[in-house]
Amino acid sequence: MQSISDSENFKELRLQNKLLYRYIRQKTNQLLEIMGTAPLLPDEIDDNTILELDPIGIICDAFSQILENLREKNKDLQSAYDEIEAILQSAPSGIVIIDTETFTIVDVNPTAAEIIQLSREEIIGMNCCDFFCVESKHACPAMQNKGHVDKAERKIITANKEIKTLIKSVRPFLMHNKMMLIESFIDITEYKRMQEELVKAQRIESLSVFAGGIAHDFNNIITVILGNISLVSESIKDVNKNSYNMLKKAEWATQKAQGIAKQLLSFSKGGAPVLKTTSVIDLVRDTVSFILSGKDVVINFDIEDHIPLIEIDEGQVSQVFQNLAINALESMTKTKKLDISVKKVSALDRTKYPLIEGNYIKITFRDYGTGIPEGLIERMFEPFFTTKKHGSGLGLAIVYTIIKKHNGHIFAENHPEGGAEFKIFLPFFDKPDVRQDSVQKKHPQKNRILLMDDDEFVTDVIVAMIESLGYNCISVSNGEEAISVYQSAVDDNKPFDIVIMDMTIQGGMGGEETIRKLKEIAPQVKAILSSGYDIDNETLKELGFIGFIKKPFKIDDLKLILEQAIK
Repeated sequence: MQSISDSENFKELRLQNKLLYRYIRQKTNQLLEIMGTAPLLPDEIDDNTILELDPIGIICDAFSQILENLREKNKDLQSAYDEIEAILQSAPSGIVIIDTETFTIVDVNPTAAEIIQLSREEIIGMNCCDFFCVESKHACPAMQNKGHVDKAERKIITANKEIKTLIKSVRPFLMHNKMMLIESFIDITEYKRMQEELVKAQRIESLSVFAGGIAHDFNNIITVILGNISLVSESIKDVNKNSYNMLKKAEWATQKAQGIAKQLLSFSKGGAPVLKTTSVIDLVRDTVSFILSGKDVVINFDIEDHIPLIEIDEGQVSQVFQNLAINALESMTKTKKLDISVKKVSALDRTKYPLIEGNYIKITFRDYGTGIPEGLIERMFEPFFTTKKHGSGLGLAIVYTIIKKHNGHIFAENHPEGGAEFKIFLPFFDKPDVRQDSVQKKHPQKNRILLMDDDEFVTDVIVAMIESLGYNCISVSNGEEAISVYQSAVDDNKPFDIVIMDMTIQGGMGGEETIRKLKEIAPQVKAILSSGYDIDNETLKELGFIGFIKKPFKIDDLKLILEQAIK
């Protein structure tokens, strides 16, 4: 009985051992598989031999190799993370990561923080709707499109309440088993401003061609009218006072018409500013006070100390101040108050004010009216655009053109507390105040004057004005005739003392080419340029002229320029 029992026990033990071998083989193969090693096959190692193996050792080796593999993987992951982090931190575009459940900002890169105008620490945890989705009223366009946005133009409100324009793309991705949005964007605000400036310039350019032609012909007509009025006035002022006074009124009305032509010339290429050292403080005070005199408007001047003199065209810049003052007056309903400040500035935010580096006089006109309607600020300086019932749409367009011709800039915006603000920036260089010496008047001798103008009526009236002043005058209609007549006078030893010539001659040689030819004949020739366009002194000298008289002009203006030239 004992032997039978022992035999059964032995069988049971062998069965348990076999189960143990299988278990060890199974677990060992699992470890070997994890380690990347081929499993143990029965023909390679039998169940008895497997007991000679060190299972604990195999397990330890397996874990050791697993840990080594994990370390290598961690190194690779860390290296990849560092590369991605470096790209994010140095990327020129802004990058923001947003939680799709709460719409809180999880992370931002430095470029995004700079655009939003807060630090990374301040931005993380804030709601993305605090900055983005301005135009969509806080609805998320990305989520409406399954988290996808491709290069869409969007607005953002920065921490400083500045509205910027972005080109933005959005994609969804998983991070820590949570769905996130990654937004990348580029700030194109300055580019958009430059684009708008280009459109404005193109519109002004189109108008300048049209306005220049009209103003040139209009000026010639006014020259004839004003010249004849001046001649008749001089001849009857001591004979018939009533007629003389009526002619003076006609002269005044003609000069008003001249002002219209001058505004048209502000658009044209020829309407270049004639620069003169000027006190902008005196000019803005005198102009605005005169324009608003008798009006129920309180004017507050805030003038910084030590404002330097600047080089400007007094007439043109005065026109700017007039138009802005009138614009402010017409916009005010209840509070009739106008604040005008004049300050020196140098360090400018060039993302907001696209100006070249340098020193500027900043002149601000701030009214207390209704402000500029939303969405119309960009159109304020367009020619013929107006929000007024009886407006022409030229007032602010003229302002814009004049300031641009002075290498400055003007910006329109709404004041946070109501009303509109117009900010003018005019460049300046520290220069001493240069004053012109007074001209000594004297009685003219019988000097010889050559006049070149292609308009018959203009020629007749200018010749009559010159001769009434006691000069001898010969007229020609183009540059070819002027050169021929001048050459003959030199050959006969009867040279002309002064040559007056128009800049533009229809179908013939104009003033610029004619003066070059005359200087080849007589380098010392004295020539005065006559034109409806403004010409600056530097251009006059470069062309070779000694003086300039702008059409239309009165006999007193002609008398003065001739006396200066002969002196």
